[in-house]
This record gives sequence, C-alpha cells and structure tokens, in this order.
Amino acid sequence: MLGGDIEGLYTSEFPFTQAKLALICKLIASPNEVGKPYQLELRLTGPTGERVTSIGECTIEFEPNDVVPNDDSELGLVGDVGPVEFATPGTYWMRVLVNGEEMGATRLYVGEDKSRQAAQGD
Repeated sequence: MLGGDIEGLYTSEFPFTQAKLALICKLIASPNEVGKPYQLELRLTGPTGERVTSIGECTIEFEPNDVVPNDDSELGLVGDVGPVEFATPGTYWMRVLVNGEEMGATRLYVGEDKSRQAAQGD
C-alpha cells in the first residue's frame, strides 16, 4: 500500500511551495525477513528524475507477526513532507527505497491552474 489519497496539486505560478504533504505506506516482510535491519529511504523526485528532497531515512526492523504466527509482518509508516518547492509543472514521484532498491512509488502531478490565471488577468 502506498499513497496519501492525493493525485495532483495546481497553482497559478511556479516555483510553487506546498507547505505540507504526507506519504503513507505499509511495508510487508515475509517471516524470513523478520529480525534483520533494513535501510529505509523516502524520496521525492522531479519530472526529469532529479531528487527534489529526501523525505527521511532510517533503519527499520520487522517484528514477528504476533497475531498469526509464521505469517507476513507489516510496518505502517507516515512520512511528513514539507515545505517542498516544485520548480516546474510535471509529474513528481514519492519513492520508497529499502536497502537502495525501489519498493514502490506513487505519482503526484503538479500543474498550472489556467482558470485562476485567466481570472487574475481579467
């Protein structure tokens, strides 16, 4: 599971600063992955793949599933992002990396709100 229930942001001018965003994800580990340390990084990249910001980095370790023995373990995370500056319109990506390998990504489109531009020009 990866996301935050938002697909796009719109503004009348760039660069645009968003005061706050959040990345919500759930990581799942098999029983043989439990008890080992993993390096986690949450990263925001821009339309050309450039790193905009590192949302956070930490070491994580999965605990055994205490509800269903010998089943997958889950770890829910919320990464607070902000303030973040979007230099240009385009598709940005919030990426989840574990030990340097991308495990998932969710897109965030940042676009121009042409209706607000037209209203301001009247």
